[in-house]
Amino acid sequence: MQTLQTQGKIEHWHRSLKNQILLKNHHFLSGLEDRIRQFVDYYKHEHYHESLNNLTPVDVF
Repeated sequence: MQTLQTQGKIEHWHRSLKNQILLKNHHFLSGLEDRIRQFVDYYKHEHYHESLNNLTPVDVF
């Protein structure tokens, strides 16, 4: 059961990243890389996760 929960979380993360990337056309690879970096930083440092008792991943680790 744990594997299915983990897989669902990973799929949700990928879907969220994809949605952020598709919000804007990236004409250069550097722009896309910057947007991915921004998303990852936000997700690690600012996005509170219910499954982590409403903490950020950085707070937990």
